[in-house]
Amino acid sequence: MRLIALAIVAAIAGHSSALAQDDIARELERKARAGEQDRGYCAQASADLVKLTRPQAAEQLNRLLARPDQQGAGLVFVMSDLPDGALACAYLAFRPVTTRDGKRCRPASTFICVVGQDCRATLYDAICEVRPGVWD
Repeated sequence: MRLIALAIVAAIAGHSSALAQDDIARELERKARAGEQDRGYCAQASADLVKLTRPQAAEQLNRLLARPDQQGAGLVFVMSDLPDGALACAYLAFRPVTTRDGKRCRPASTFICVVGQDCRATLYDAICEVRPGVWD
């Protein structure tokens, strides 16, 4: 019985973490679209996010983008290896696969808040598969 209770608590905690990430993604998108200053948001939100270096983020993206072509995808994380040592909260939103110049590509929007600086958005970008299972 105790094991079942622990499993339920773990499932609820995982669900609330997913909800927290959804909330963080929405706020990052809102702040970035508005061009607002970070004002401490990323530092606060980073406690609920995984910290990734750029190579780790690329590895996560390759796994994430392996899903079926018709599905969208998203990743919310903290970039921990910016050149100036700052941290940034990022939300990458990918739409279903399209074809561009004969390559499979996913239209993408990027929403970033750099700790103590500004928030910015790139709305019309894409990431393309450069070889099977590797996106860049």
